[in-house]
Amino acid sequence: MKIVQKITSPLDCPAFIAAHRQNPQDFTRRRQLTFKNLVLFLLNQPRTALQTELDQFYRVLNQASTETQMVTAQAFCKARKKLNPEVFESLNRLLQQQIDCFGLRQKWRGLRVLAVDGSTVHLPLESTMATFFGSHSGFPMARLSTLYEVADGQTLHSLIVPLTVGERDCAHLHLEHLPADSLTLFDRGYPGHWLFALFAQQQRHFLMRLPCGYNAQVKAFLHSGQVEDTQLFVAN
Repeated sequence: MKIVQKITSPLDCPAFIAAHRQNPQDFTRRRQLTFKNLVLFLLNQPRTALQTELDQFYRVLNQASTETQMVTAQAFCKARKKLNPEVFESLNRLLQQQIDCFGLRQKWRGLRVLAVDGSTVHLPLESTMATFFGSHSGFPMARLSTLYEVADGQTLHSLIVPLTVGERDCAHLHLEHLPADSLTLFDRGYPGHWLFALFAQQQRHFLMRLPCGYNAQVKAFLHSGQVEDTQLFVAN
């Protein structure tokens, strides 16, 4: 409960609101759909019909016995455009600080085990989306990438970028968000000599799954029958 209070308390703070709205005049009038209510509703991750979710949200918020239409779906969509999406990054940073403060991190041999994973996502069928993010088979699409804590699934850093940005480039962008006491896991799509070098320069522990045919050294090791070995990779 203390963590929840710490995270939600900034939603009433004028300075926090001013830093996370699109224009100075946004969220200045007294309405049902305040800055705080809008953010809390989005954090609730609505899954059914938007109007149904809005009615249920306000019924719980107002402790009402029946559902009434306090906010329309149209008003919600209009208000959402006024919100700076960086508000969720700020709230997540507060959450991670609280987890650290309460000593809730789980570790393996003194290290926080992290992982990087990526995917692609279809976007609304709008020309602006296709122009910025790119498209596949005529549909706007973007690349997603997440740095998360394996033990508890906490997201430490996430990206939504154009399709032209590769998985390795996303891993590079995650690098500055890696805690010093961490071990980061990668799947087969990530290995690259330049990425190895970056992690080594930053003194960050990592484990990458290599394809069997990654290079001659990997092939030789697989045919050697050895269980483990130390190899020095040199860029060509």
